[in-house]
Amino acid sequence: IKVANESMARPIRALTEAKGHIVSQHILVTFGGAGGQHAVAVADSLGIHVILAHRYSSVLSAYGIFLADVVEERQEPCSYLLGEADTLAAVRLKFQQLSGESTRILVKQGFPVSALSYERYLNLRYEGTETGLMILQQGGEENFDSWFNAAHKREFGFSFNDKRIIVDDIRVRAIANSN
Repeated sequence: IKVANESMARPIRALTEAKGHIVSQHILVTFGGAGGQHAVAVADSLGIHVILAHRYSSVLSAYGIFLADVVEERQEPCSYLLGEADTLAAVRLKFQQLSGESTRILVKQGFPVSALSYERYLNLRYEGTETGLMILQQGGEENFDSWFNAAHKREFGFSFNDKRIIVDDIRVRAIANSN
């Protein structure tokens, strides 16, 4: 139980301190069937003196899972150069194939096609680098190069205008609305 409590306290401490907050000045909120069982020990480990246990805290976790959307993801590695003539056609075809696979699985689970939505991503990196960024397609546009350059600049503080962009992975996220 001590190991479990510390395993719960550690990420709370790390996330809170990473944002510049003092953990002991916060309130610990419990949820889930075993939340109350661990709350005092976790709060003690974090130096927190106030615990909030909502009257329905034991069922909030299960209720949240009940309301959550169902997600089916498909990802396929590749090695395309963004900007080459055939790349976008190949990417569109892969998006279509991965979307079809995800759709079949969600329809088998009882979701109608009308309840599905899709997110399409390309894992991109500059040629000669190792760090990629997963870039979400926005709307029906296909400006992955400009989205990647902007995301790279935001994440790392710079972008390369002279380097080619490599597509390492193609990913589709099919989301079934469960409500």
